[in-house]
Amino acid sequence: MSQLAIKMYMHCTKCIRERPSDIAPRDWARLNVGWTEQGLQIWCVRHNINVAHIDLQGNKVTVDSSIAPHFCIPELGENDIGRWVEYRSKGGDKVEQGRIKSWNDERVFVVYQCGGDWDNFAKYTGVATDPADLRFIDTPKAAA
Repeated sequence: MSQLAIKMYMHCTKCIRERPSDIAPRDWARLNVGWTEQGLQIWCVRHNINVAHIDLQGNKVTVDSSIAPHFCIPELGENDIGRWVEYRSKGGDKVEQGRIKSWNDERVFVVYQCGGDWDNFAKYTGVATDPADLRFIDTPKAAA
């Protein structure tokens, strides 16, 4: 589904109370939405508070790939080193899985080949990859 299907919007209650009457809630909102270990969190940037944390209780969900979690290099941190990612070429004809080794301002360096030695992936060469071609994934079964 790649079209608007929202039945009820969520807002920060503080933002709604403080919103000027001549500004629509959607124009006043300053929310970040992202995946967590438990599910999905909605965070108010203006007030630096949680709006909602939706616990998926371990259930698998289907994500429209047009909005799958993507990379924002400035948001990567030390805990992202070693995270599993999937690379998809622009045409979609090439798919590879690997682990993040490092990054710079423009590229994420991903180890795709290590002869199955994933515990020591950091010893292998990372390939400079366009972050727009990557998405986070769970640990592949073959590597678990």
